[in-house]
Amino acid sequence: MTKRLIMLAAAFLLSLGGSVAVATPAQAAPQCPSGYLCLWTEFNFGGLRSQYNRAGVCIDVPPSTSSLYNNRPRSALLFAGPGCSVSQLLVGPGQWFDPMPAGWNDAVRSIRLN
Repeated sequence: MTKRLIMLAAAFLLSLGGSVAVATPAQAAPQCPSGYLCLWTEFNFGGLRSQYNRAGVCIDVPPSTSSLYNNRPRSALLFAGPGCSVSQLLVGPGQWFDPMPAGWNDAVRSIRLN
């Protein structure tokens, strides 16, 4: 009954010249070993993958991150400058970005894992 009502409502909206958005299943989490922060050089977790698990130190990375997955139980900080300087972006445990947030595509220069 509910499905029929939804279909009728969608048909009505379309007849009025509107549009209907259809929800799709959420994208599965990317492949990244447990306990690591993984960075990919391409969108959709493609291209080359680099992975990091050393906490408490600043790690300079190549400026080519287009997607990432923090498959760690703790947060990670991304920095726009080398040596963990300039602006920063907090990535929570289990959080992933594809694509990267505005202004961060190919902009990550260093990371610090908490």
